[in-house]
Amino acid sequence: MGDNMDVLIVAGGKIDCDFAAAYLETVSFDRVIAVDKGLEAVERIGLCPDFVLGDFDSVNHGLLEKYRKEKDIEFIFLNPEKDVTDTHEAINFALEKGAKKIVILGGTGGRADHMIANVHLLMKPFMHHVEACLVDQYNKIYLVDKDMVLRKEQLFGTYVSLLPLTREVSGIFLKGFKYKLENAVLKIGDSLGVSNELAGDMASIEIGEGILIVVESKD
Repeated sequence: MGDNMDVLIVAGGKIDCDFAAAYLETVSFDRVIAVDKGLEAVERIGLCPDFVLGDFDSVNHGLLEKYRKEKDIEFIFLNPEKDVTDTHEAINFALEKGAKKIVILGGTGGRADHMIANVHLLMKPFMHHVEACLVDQYNKIYLVDKDMVLRKEQLFGTYVSLLPLTREVSGIFLKGFKYKLENAVLKIGDSLGVSNELAGDMASIEIGEGILIVVESKD
């Protein structure tokens, strides 16, 4: 795959293909990984995957055979009896190959257990200092543990929610938001950080200690 690649992972969750096609007109990726049933979304969107990975327990087998005939596509076959999900394996694969940025489509729609697991799986690239996010037609989800600036024209949606991934996140200062915080602590079980908005063109998040889940959402 090569170092410093921007990688798109198309997972097997529900995908709004109209949104995905429009989104992919605004961004570009060096490599595309289709994960199991995500191959069906890749077909509908019109993407050409570089890698197809999975145990293939849920993908259409006729479609699978069609892509297996493509000599430029590398297949990675996984054992169905494994301790991690196919998406987990895809993230590991992308990291091993030197990805510098990972975007996951199809990681949120459908089963809630997979969605929650995929939010936690963002820790894998996070710990390797690799930018990563889950994206669907309503949300962009990523992790942060240091100060950052948000600009309204670059936001995925209107709302910004902050939820603690670690047991607590302390020393939080929100500036330029409709609802400000000063030296606040967010703990597991809190909803204080849900549905904030930028008051102007720019806002900042300062973090003392801990890891936040950031969700940029459309209505």
